[in-house]
Amino acid sequence: LDQIAKRHMVTTVAVWYEGADRIIVVAKANPPTNFSIHVDVGRRFPAYTSAIGYCLAANLESNTENLRESIERFKWQNPLPFENWIRGVAFARECGYAVDNGHHIRGVTVIAAPVFSADSRTTRAIAGVGLCEQLTGVAMTALAEDLKSSAAKLSEPYSAPIV
Repeated sequence: LDQIAKRHMVTTVAVWYEGADRIIVVAKANPPTNFSIHVDVGRRFPAYTSAIGYCLAANLESNTENLRESIERFKWQNPLPFENWIRGVAFARECGYAVDNGHHIRGVTVIAAPVFSADSRTTRAIAGVGLCEQLTGVAMTALAEDLKSSAAKLSEPYSAPIV
């Protein structure tokens, strides 16, 4: 997390799926700048929000349609239609990372990559968090690839990533 935070000048976090549709921030790193997005270790969030939620949902065995009611109840600062959430999940499944560009928290981009367990489940993820204007184009792609590569290294041996 420290290396990614320094390389991309973003706050980085690691989360675990806690059950009961919640995730918990278990580690974080801040960039070596005068400004960073504040995230508390121990903070809990609804599991399927933002880019981290796309990554978790991308590997669900059940139908994501079952999550419609929950997703539509989330307190997104810039709400998105459920169909757009489904597209975010499909993108995560196809590309191995996900992007939330200011929907969960207006003005904040979250890019996440899933960390797989030995049985190929996604119960953890790592993410980079920065301003929407900061994470565009090449910067966004570079962070996404770095997170994806690092998540693959953190995944349990013999796991089978989606992509």
